[in-house]
Amino acid sequence: MTQPWQTPVMAPALSTTATETTAKVASGGLAIYWSSNRADVNDFQLYAATRTSRTANFGSVNVLGFSDPMVNEWGAAPRADLKRLVFCAGKTVPEEAIYVSQRSSTSAA
Repeated sequence: MTQPWQTPVMAPALSTTATETTAKVASGGLAIYWSSNRADVNDFQLYAATRTSRTANFGSVNVLGFSDPMVNEWGAAPRADLKRLVFCAGKTVPEEAIYVSQRSSTSAA
């Protein structure tokens, strides 16, 4: 616990010049979820990427697209099997709430 951390480096496959925030690694390090305003500076949406092993780079970035534009989403907390996701969303502070979304499979339809 006393070993110093190495200098952080940006994850170029996941990052843009936009704000990237609230990253959460899941599924034993094979998936990552985060919030970004990369599509619209005024709209934070949830994004995800996966990889085949903990030493591989993350693959394509996918927007999850839960809400309409201008509803900010953040704080994704995926279950280990990636079939349930808890997150926060809202247009304004009084409208912010916790949401849960589920899916039956992680495979593409």
